[in-house]
Amino acid sequence: LLFELLAADGRGAPAEVKREAVRWLTRAAEAGAADAQFALAAEYYQREWYAGRLGVGQDFQLARVWAAAAADQGHYHARRMLVMIHVL
Repeated sequence: LLFELLAADGRGAPAEVKREAVRWLTRAAEAGAADAQFALAAEYYQREWYAGRLGVGQDFQLARVWAAAAADQGHYHARRMLVMIHVL
């Protein structure tokens, strides 16, 4: 369900489904999954091509935290996001 929702950009999904997706994404990120960490960072970043699809609201501090966690594991896109966050 989570991956289907993310693939569909979360458009048209009920709010409860989006909240559940955020909960599972957060669990995966907290467990150390770099892709989940980056996905959360992208949700909180919500700029340019990183679009918020799950309705978490823009939060650069949380975006930075999750992007740094993913970048520490070598996630290329997370490293790029960190550069953009620091430029703002």
